[in-house]
Order: sequence, then structure tokens, then C-alpha cells
Amino acid sequence: MSVHLQRVEGRVPGSADIVIMPACGHAPLHQQLPGHGPCEYQRQRHAAGEYTAAGGYAAVETDTREKAAFLLDLGVNFNYAPVCDMSGNPDTFIYDRTFGNDPTATARYVDTVVRTMNACGLVGSIKHFPGYGDNVDTHTGIAHDDRSRETFLTRDLAPFRAGIAAGAPIVMVAHNIVSCMDPDCPASLSPAVHNLLREELGFEGLIITDSLDMGAITQYTHDRASAVQAVLAGNDLLCCSTYERQVPAVLDAIADGTIPLARIEQSVRRVLALKLRMGITR
Repeated sequence: MSVHLQRVEGRVPGSADIVIMPACGHAPLHQQLPGHGPCEYQRQRHAAGEYTAAGGYAAVETDTREKAAFLLDLGVNFNYAPVCDMSGNPDTFIYDRTFGNDPTATARYVDTVVRTMNACGLVGSIKHFPGYGDNVDTHTGIAHDDRSRETFLTRDLAPFRAGIAAGAPIVMVAHNIVSCMDPDCPASLSPAVHNLLREELGFEGLIITDSLDMGAITQYTHDRASAVQAVLAGNDLLCCSTYERQVPAVLDAIADGTIPLARIEQSVRRVLALKLRMGITR
């Protein structure tokens, strides 16, 4: 299926200075936009050895620069990439989206992509914190991750640490219910998972949810608006298409004091700081 895109430009209504951040999910060497000349690729998974044979991490950098130029030319300044997840099982949902199953190789891949995207002026988002693992598809239902905390500390968090050290501006949090961190809430709605990212990994940038319209969340909340819980958990940006329901829920929660205004102001400062850092707003 071909994809037809036009240049995207816009500003926040009522503001002459605050520019919007059009986004897409276009992971280098993984999820591609077909039908665009030099940017015509197929969705595929490469093991670290295949990358080396094709040009090593220099090829990753070149590929990232090409896609950054392509997206920026369209007016898209925010890309939901790179993927930090790992898998060695081709039967799992996340397998095709991973770099491989080696934490060291994946960490180097993430470091390369983050640094290159930053240099190109394209905002990126490392995902899916704290590591997706070989779990079921959260687009369609609730996923429980029963791996040990030690597994996360020694394996899954390594690519995220590399991405944060490289200057990743945004981290996307998964919807898996990670029992060793919070057995009751999806990671995206869990203060405990966000505290791990902030306190133990020292991340100071923006945190974004995966889509709140995915089955893992709608089934968990029984179709109630999840945005309030997402904000209270510590997310700065909410990914969703049901904004006609989610936005009023947040506004009502601010009005009745459920969400302190200071919590909103904290996220606003982070968003504006990123836009200034990346030259989106001057």
C-alpha cells in the first residue's frame, strides 16, 4: 500500500510562537514508509551480524540520516524511534521490530540512532520502557510480564540506559503489566515504573504513553478515560486518538483538584524545553 504525505506545518491555536510537533512511527531499518524513491524500504529485522555485513553501524547512521531528512522535509519533526526492545523468538509479537537479542549490540544501535537523530534535528523516542520482552500484543489485549527484576536490570534496561546517555529526548512507556515493578497497573499507568525511569535511570526528558486506545488499556480501564491516571503516573505526553474523551477528563481532573496544576506545569516546562533545544520553538 503506498503512502501519500504532504508537508505538515502548524502552530498551537492562539499562539504565534509555539509550533506543534507532527509525529510518526518510522524506526530506522525497521518500520518504513514505502513508495518514496530513495526511502523505499521493506519492514524487516536485521541481526547485528547482518548489519555488520551490510556496513556495520555506519550503515545504521546513514539510514537514520536519510530517514531524518525525509521526515523533516515533510514537516514531521517527531519520530517514535528507536526500538530498545529485544527478542530471540521469531514467534513473538515484538520480534520483527527488534534489533536482535543482544543487549550490548542493541545498546550500540540505540546509541547510534539517538545521536544521529539529535544531530539531524529530529526528535526521537526510545521505546517500549522498561522493555517489551516476548509478551503478547498489547494492541489487542492485556499483557502480563512475569520476568524477574534482575532480568530487567541486567538485560532490558541496557539499551534504555544507552539511549538516555546519548541524549534521548523522550521515552515511550509500554502497556505491559510488569509484576516485579507493579503487579496491578500497566507500566504506562504506573507511578512505580515512572519512578524507576526518573530516579534509578536519571531520565530528565519527556515521558510519553504508548497509545491509550490499545486493547491493553481499554480492557484494563473498561473503556473509561485513562488519561487522568496516565498524567498522575508521570507521563508528560499522552498518545491517543480518543482526545474528545481524554482531554475533557484531564481538564475536569484539574478543575476538581485530582490533578494538581503544578503537575501540568511540570510537563509543560519539559515540552517547551525540548522544543527550544531542538529549534522547534524560538
